[in-house]
Amino acid sequence: MKQDWIQRIDQNTALYIEYFGALSWENLNWKSTEENWSIGQIIDHVNKINQDYFEVFQKLISDQLKIPIIMRRKALSNYFGNMLLQSIEPERTKKTKTMKIWEPDTQPISTNIVDHFIENQNRFIGLTHDLNEVIRINPTIHSPITKWITLPLNTAIEMLIQHELRHFNQAKELLGLIEESKQIEKA
Repeated sequence: MKQDWIQRIDQNTALYIEYFGALSWENLNWKSTEENWSIGQIIDHVNKINQDYFEVFQKLISDQLKIPIIMRRKALSNYFGNMLLQSIEPERTKKTKTMKIWEPDTQPISTNIVDHFIENQNRFIGLTHDLNEVIRINPTIHSPITKWITLPLNTAIEMLIQHELRHFNQAKELLGLIEESKQIEKA
């Protein structure tokens, strides 16, 4: 399982680099509407969620993660985990509202946002290696937002990988709109 995750993290990284690594500042910050996110904002959002979960993983590694006793029940943890996992399927059939703390920066995004994503991916792989001993027992962790939402560690890792792919698909669709608008401008 761990090797599969690392391979998929690497694949996600390669996709982000291939499609968004060389985008200009204008293309990274282009929005189809004022309410929609730009490609840069999408990547910023992914970075924020990953970093918050990485802090939880780090607490687990250092044996400092505290889960309320009532929330340690596997059935409850599995329920929350499955609910979260289903809400972020890569196919994006439903739009979901993100939590305020994970909303992207409203200011223009720097062209080094993909570099930050790559750094986060390298950290993700390192944490996956560091979690090797506990991955087998699949402990319960809590959401970075609240200790009252718990999920199995393996589900959290899977969720982050799928979340990256979901937003890659969203950003790729936006890239297609950018290309269409440029063809319209030329015509």
